[in-house]
Amino acid sequence: MQLPYHLTSRTIERFLREYSIKCISHTALMPGEKRQCACSKPITSKFYLFSYENDKEEKSFSAGPTCGKRLIEQAGIECPPLFDPFKSASNTQSSGCDSSAVTGVKNTLSFSPLNNEIYNLLNLYRCMTCKELSGPLLTVFSYIINNPTGTVFDSYFSIIDKAVNSAVRNTDFETLQDYFENLAKSQNKKFKRFSFPFFKEKLAAVREN
Repeated sequence: MQLPYHLTSRTIERFLREYSIKCISHTALMPGEKRQCACSKPITSKFYLFSYENDKEEKSFSAGPTCGKRLIEQAGIECPPLFDPFKSASNTQSSGCDSSAVTGVKNTLSFSPLNNEIYNLLNLYRCMTCKELSGPLLTVFSYIINNPTGTVFDSYFSIIDKAVNSAVRNTDFETLQDYFENLAKSQNKKFKRFSFPFFKEKLAAVREN
C-alpha cells in the first residue's frame, strides 16, 4: 500500500479532496495472497484496486469491500466488473474490512470486446504475481478505465505480452492456462478458461509494423 495516511471513515473525505482516484479493478483475493486494506485491516475476500497520483507518479492501493464501496460512492466514480478466475468464489471467509453498512456498488463500467480482454489479461497477470501494480502496467490499467471503449495504443500490447510471458517464465508451467488450471485444481475449483482472440490479432498486427 502506497498512501500518505490510513483511510478511515473520517479521513476518506480529506483524501478525496487532495487526490483524484480511479477504481482500476474489482478482483478476488488469490489463495495464499495477503493484502491489507487502506484502513490497515486485513483483506480476506474480494477487494478493489485504486490508483491515484502522488508527486506526479501514479500509484495503486487496495481497499476491502467496505472501504472500497465507500471510496467509489463518495468519489462518484465507476467500478469495473468483478474479476475472479475461478467458477466458484475464491474465498468464502468474511473480510477484515467488510460490513453491510455500505450498499452494493453497481458495475456501470462497460468495456469494448478488445478492452475487456485486456482487462481480463491484466487481472490474470495480477492474480498470478500478486504484486502491487506500478509502472507501465498500472498505466495500461488506468488507460482502459478512462477509455473503456476507446482505441488502445499499439505500445501497450507489447507491454502486456512481455509482462505476462515474464510472469509465466517465473513459474514451473509453460502457459498461463496451465498455471491457473493447476491452481484451481489445488483449491478444488475450476478455471474459467479465458480466450483473447482480439488481443492476439492486434498483437500480431503490431509486431508486423
